[in-house]
Amino acid sequence: MKSNLKSLMVLTGMFVLPAFIGCQSQNEQTAAEPTAETETAAEPEQQQTTGPKTDTVVIYQMQFQPANLTVNKGDTVVWINKDLVAHNVTEDPAGSVKSDTLNTGDSFKLVPDHSFNYICSIHPTMKAQLTVNE
Repeated sequence: MKSNLKSLMVLTGMFVLPAFIGCQSQNEQTAAEPTAETETAAEPEQQQTTGPKTDTVVIYQMQFQPANLTVNKGDTVVWINKDLVAHNVTEDPAGSVKSDTLNTGDSFKLVPDHSFNYICSIHPTMKAQLTVNE
């Protein structure tokens, strides 16, 4: 009986110990070596902090949101109409910026080269301001 117990302990040790050691070394490697996933996740963050970016103005509930937006020269501004009715983006007083009529779901994209106030000429009570930093 003692020899059977001893044999069982030896066999158990042969299977459990290597499995335990294998798990240990695998965990150590995982913790020590960065994965491609980790490196890729950090990369877009770096891309966003350099160069031009895109800002969005949502047209909703008869408002431009945000009503005051500041961007850097070279950035892109996208206006998206998420309202139930058509709108547009028109520099006020009349200037070089004027979108077509934006139906629900339509958008207007611009890389502005100057600061300006703007309205929806269909609904002139809708007012906003875009400031472009040099």
